[in-house]
Amino acid sequence: MGALARYYRHSGKFRVGDAAFLLGLGAIYSLFVGALYGLLVYYMPFIKLTFVITGAAGFVLAMGFGILGHVLKIRNIPLLGALAIACWFFAWYASWVTWSMAATAYAEWMVTPAAIMAYGAQLVEEGAWSLWRDDFPVRGYLLLGFWGAEGALLLVIMLYLGVANFSEFIFCERCNTWLEKDLTFAPREAVTDTAALIRGLEVGDYDRLLALAPRPGRARDFTQVVLRYCTGCDQSCYLSIKDVTEKPGKREVERKERSVVEGLWVPPELMATLQSRWPLQEGGDGG
Repeated sequence: MGALARYYRHSGKFRVGDAAFLLGLGAIYSLFVGALYGLLVYYMPFIKLTFVITGAAGFVLAMGFGILGHVLKIRNIPLLGALAIACWFFAWYASWVTWSMAATAYAEWMVTPAAIMAYGAQLVEEGAWSLWRDDFPVRGYLLLGFWGAEGALLLVIMLYLGVANFSEFIFCERCNTWLEKDLTFAPREAVTDTAALIRGLEVGDYDRLLALAPRPGRARDFTQVVLRYCTGCDQSCYLSIKDVTEKPGKREVERKERSVVEGLWVPPELMATLQSRWPLQEGGDGG
């Protein structure tokens, strides 16, 4: 097994039915969130807080999409990205529908793209609202830029929280389940030669790792070792190592972490060896 092959990568597998279900249910959820978002933006009395509402809507939208993708066990990131963009479009479109109807006191039900675009063009020319004072309406390129930034923020949050976070999940193809159990070991001493440690781990040499002594006292620099494993078989076990620095802050200890190794496959024998030699961190998952 090559060095790169030892690191976990999503298999790209998914069931067509699950993808279709995600798109369908995601569309309904996105339309609902988008419709509510459009109304909140319109009735919110402080226009400068629009981006706060946009951020909150993006968070709710992304979390719902991410949870659904996780439950359906979709491990294809490009597919998730495409579906997330589709759901973002549904939400953005629904927000325009409800905002436009509220802006016309519900006298017009603008649900077609043509009607919404025509109304948007009218607003660009006349102005949609006043940002600083009543005699200075926001219109033209300034208004288009505002709308573009709003939509872009919603999309970025959707892709980051709803899709990019999937890189943190590990799946056992043999047992058809996500790995959710961790063994977090008590802190070890700081690594003096990180490059040598990584080279050894990538070729299956664990001597440098096993040689790490316990963290000396309350040393500010230390190493955190975590194993994520499958409870249904002994074939899926992945190692993560972080360099950690702690120093006293004004109110609490400040902690900085740097990833050294993330999601590196290791044999079950190493997990057994570490369990027999190293104590677990207090409050850590003992399996």
